[in-house]
Amino acid sequence: MTTYSFYAIEETFRVPDEGAIIAVRPTEVTLTFDDNATALGFRTDLDRSEYDGLSFFTPHPDKLVLGGTTLRRGDYSLDMMEISWGDGKKSQIMMFDSVEHLKVWQIWLGGDPIPEPENAQQAKDFYEQVASVSYLPTGSIEIEDIASLISVSVPEDPGTEAQVLEGTDAADVLTGDAGDDTLEGGAGDDLLNGGEGLDTASFSGNRANYTLTLSPAGLSVTDRRDGGEGTDQLIDIEFLDFAGQSSSFDLTQFAGPTSLSEEVFESFIELYIAYFNRAPDAVGLNFWGTAYANGMSLEEMATLFIDQDETREVYASGTSNEDFARSVYNNVLGSTPDQEGFEFWVKTLDDGSVGRDQFILEVLRGVNEGTDDRAYLDSKVDLGAYFAVHKGMSGVENASTVMGLFDGTAEGLDAAVDAINQLYESASDAEGGEFLMPLVGVLDDPFIM
Repeated sequence: MTTYSFYAIEETFRVPDEGAIIAVRPTEVTLTFDDNATALGFRTDLDRSEYDGLSFFTPHPDKLVLGGTTLRRGDYSLDMMEISWGDGKKSQIMMFDSVEHLKVWQIWLGGDPIPEPENAQQAKDFYEQVASVSYLPTGSIEIEDIASLISVSVPEDPGTEAQVLEGTDAADVLTGDAGDDTLEGGAGDDLLNGGEGLDTASFSGNRANYTLTLSPAGLSVTDRRDGGEGTDQLIDIEFLDFAGQSSSFDLTQFAGPTSLSEEVFESFIELYIAYFNRAPDAVGLNFWGTAYANGMSLEEMATLFIDQDETREVYASGTSNEDFARSVYNNVLGSTPDQEGFEFWVKTLDDGSVGRDQFILEVLRGVNEGTDDRAYLDSKVDLGAYFAVHKGMSGVENASTVMGLFDGTAEGLDAAVDAINQLYESASDAEGGEFLMPLVGVLDDPFIM
């Protein structure tokens, strides 16, 4: 068994669109072959769909780890290509694309060195330089000739081999070794410690049967079914596998929210309100929280919200700046501002002095403390937090419904809270509910009795 490690650039997207890059980082990609292969064989089929990738390995590596994420065949697409970019430069690259993880990994094979972007904007600038793309014909490349090869290793420690650890019906403590282990706690309240490597906690029920609780103290998974698998505490677990799901739930995408302040989290909720007039969904909110914890700014986040499918649905093509501004003000303040102020902002949008994303941030920053406007927006933020953070729900339609019940009055607030409680009762049903992801210990519950 031989493992080859390559330097790679990982780009994360909010949607599968190069224009929506939200984060960039240097990372490693490893390919492991049981037969000690020294060449990377591949086939390129130009008749395949580009969405599915035009290349595939021959043979496929026995193990493929992309930036710490273990992917199986069918979980990603592969393209072996040559790009022409910047003043006649040509580079050969190997590109992996995972729609499920919304990530792309680029490995420099040879030719002119490709840039190493330090942020999302630099990555976008590079894409703009690409003049043409062609695909490498079917063949093979000697692995040691690949420009970005970092190391070649042959494991000596049998402890690095993957294990499957199974618990009993009692409260078990399962501890993995250095390999990519799978831990199956079974019934009982278990402690699952993956140890080193990329480890998976496996559960027998459908994802909708479970609650994933995030807190500064750690992660836990609760099976809500009668006679189910109890509550398992997770340590050093990277993936969750549920019965009937085609792919693993990647916990690394949600590793950052518990470190953020209450003020930061409330600013994320305000973006959902300003753009969509709804509560955030728990999965999306925790995704953005992780992106922020990894270095994304609120300004970058506001810009990326513009590129969302939901934004395009809410603000159809051709929506005037006047209608857009009026909608945002109604979402944030429940009313349109004074005519002079409104006309000023519409003019700045029309002449391009301010983009829609930054206009939204300016509106939010302009809501002064101690005013009726601030009280109105704070109530909406409280509802958003109650829905997504404390109850952990992610239904977008329900998130819109509950926010629509609030009309600025105490009665409207009570109606929205009651609706959230009723929705949560259904969502937490043991069999017919939904996957819940509450966040504990970051925001105070605004409606605690």
